[in-house]
Amino acid sequence: MVQPVRTLEPREGIAAHDAPQAPQQPPAEPARRTRGAGSAALGGLAPLARTATHAGASSARTGAAPQASRPEYDVDATASFSARLRDTQAVLALAEEFQALEAQLATLKAPRQPAADDAPKMSEAELQHTVRRLRTKHESAARHVAELSGQCEQAREVVEQLIASLEGKTRRLEQLEREHGAALQSDPQTAPRPSPAAAPREEGRSTDSRSIAALSRQIDLLAASRSAAADEASAVAERDGLRALAEVGALETIDFVSPELQEKVTAWLRNLPEVSRRAARRHGDPDRQFDMALKAAFEHIGASGTEPQRACRAFMHAVSSMANEGVGTAVERMLAIDLAASLRVATVGRRSGKSLDQMNAVRRRFDQAPAQVTAKRILAEFERTHDNLCAAQRQGATVTQVGDQVLSATELGRAVRQTAAMVTHLKQHQAAFHSMIDAMERYFVQSMEVDDIEKMGQQIAPQLGGYYSARVAELNAQRAALNQAPALPATRRAEQPAAAGLPRAASAGTDLDQLEVRIGRLRGEIQSYTEQHEKEFKSYRDLSERHITASSDLDEIAQDLAAQQQQIGALREAKHEDLRQRATRGDEAGHLEGELTKHWAQALRSPELRKLISRTALGRVVDVHLGQNAAKMRARTGRVQRTGTFLSRAGLLRVIADIARHELDKPASALLARTPHELDRIASGYPGDRVDALCNHGRVIGQGVRKSARGIEEARTGTSQYAIEWVRGEGARISHLHPWVSPY
Repeated sequence: MVQPVRTLEPREGIAAHDAPQAPQQPPAEPARRTRGAGSAALGGLAPLARTATHAGASSARTGAAPQASRPEYDVDATASFSARLRDTQAVLALAEEFQALEAQLATLKAPRQPAADDAPKMSEAELQHTVRRLRTKHESAARHVAELSGQCEQAREVVEQLIASLEGKTRRLEQLEREHGAALQSDPQTAPRPSPAAAPREEGRSTDSRSIAALSRQIDLLAASRSAAADEASAVAERDGLRALAEVGALETIDFVSPELQEKVTAWLRNLPEVSRRAARRHGDPDRQFDMALKAAFEHIGASGTEPQRACRAFMHAVSSMANEGVGTAVERMLAIDLAASLRVATVGRRSGKSLDQMNAVRRRFDQAPAQVTAKRILAEFERTHDNLCAAQRQGATVTQVGDQVLSATELGRAVRQTAAMVTHLKQHQAAFHSMIDAMERYFVQSMEVDDIEKMGQQIAPQLGGYYSARVAELNAQRAALNQAPALPATRRAEQPAAAGLPRAASAGTDLDQLEVRIGRLRGEIQSYTEQHEKEFKSYRDLSERHITASSDLDEIAQDLAAQQQQIGALREAKHEDLRQRATRGDEAGHLEGELTKHWAQALRSPELRKLISRTALGRVVDVHLGQNAAKMRARTGRVQRTGTFLSRAGLLRVIADIARHELDKPASALLARTPHELDRIASGYPGDRVDALCNHGRVIGQGVRKSARGIEEARTGTSQYAIEWVRGEGARISHLHPWVSPY
């Protein structure tokens, strides 16, 4: 490792071959310089110091002062060391200047990296694809809204007419009720006493009202029961159809599942208790919605022993929340086939008195139970889908066709993350998932068993519709008869007392009778009218709800479309701004490159640098071993086995300074040689009697190429190779320098 340059206060003076030697005064008290006790930077002068000390001792024996007899070359060596040290520090300062300039130039040339918050999540092509998809979706939603709007308008006109008629009847009823109340609240003192026939009449009116109300309640209950009976009859028919399809024929295998049976089991799966998805779809992003659905699904799966149907539905909801829609269809098909096969196995076992668990006992012993096989197949399907999505993602396409679905790069990345999360959860909860499928098989088979209640439903359910319809018609006829009961006949009105003192009493009783009859009749008409047109009211209500939902969806699509278009505009503006900044940085980089070239030319003529490396060696290293690309280095392998290049100008200057420092730390430094003979004496300690050495810099200084049996290989290096020779007119200098590339 290269040691840091030691900052010393050198003595004034330079070597004889660097500049004219000025007369120098020796120090008042010469210090002993050894490699162990003195400064390590001056270790190369240890032999001279020891010679000076020995000379001082000899002078002491002869009675002369040590200072007076100290050799002159000791002072010259110290001055030469100090001069080389200053030269090294000056070259290091030059390297730091060039490092700052090159870093600034690299910053200007490097493309601007957007901040993490400003980085677009999708490219412009992906955004364009999303905009096209949203536009198509918006047009379809707009057509749907327009269609629903027309249907709502037609239904509204019908409902308006119905409401107008109903409001007219309601106003007449309110008027009659007000008249009836006013008649009842008349002054008791002026009101006549009712005739003896009034009591039975009042009792009859009260009885009719109660009967009408009771009939209305019975009709409502029967209508609800008729609807429930129709649903149950449909369910019984569906179960009968499933049981019929589950019968195993003579030439059929027990695990064969026909397409009709698979379709009916799929419909049964879809009718399981469903988790509401609309709020999550509107108010959450797809990733968060999937994470919540996945967490809820495996929470239900962990507790699937009590309600496996809810766990299965929660799992299917999580699968349907994934960006890749095809995997949901495949998983649903696997579950339907498993349940259908379990029903066929249970049907065969029921003939011999065996349960489903007993039929699957042998398979379970060999880990081949239907639930285990289905769980493994579902996991394998998710793993296969994940591998295919990853392979498509590695291609880097803007849009990818996945089955019948087209995914953008962002949607593809979301699908990869979601399938990876699903695979991880399935592996972590493999036993619980298998238990859930096993519990679903038992639940499905149990729901298809024909017990006493099911037999009763099979016999009665088909007849309930006719019974309820006849009974409702009968009660409607009774209620209509009570509502249309005629007023008191005229003959009976003539028989009423005609005494002068009783006309108001007779008139009042007759008016009350007529009012109550009219009120009861009108109430019945209103109720019958409402029930008669219930379908129109419900149709308008459903259409209105669908219209509101479709309009909300259209608004959301429009907002998403506007947001995507805004992102495209922002992305294009950012590109234009980047082009403007790039042009500005290019101008600045060109100006800086000119300054750097000019400064480099001045640095190559630096006296301090020329004191360390010869002019010829410096020119060669700049021309051959600086800033070379891989193609140029490969071209040189036709003439040499290995070649390398320094990474930068600053790196080259720092390498030269490191070598000088490396040499100055040696006891006998070749750079401090004052004569060719002294350099030859130092070189005699090297192989080949030539100062040719390596310097390990402890960092990457360059890169290179080498020939090998495997071909031309590239490698980086942290070592340089140099030579020091005596240059006529200059002195001891680095005569050759290049990055050292290992042959192996």
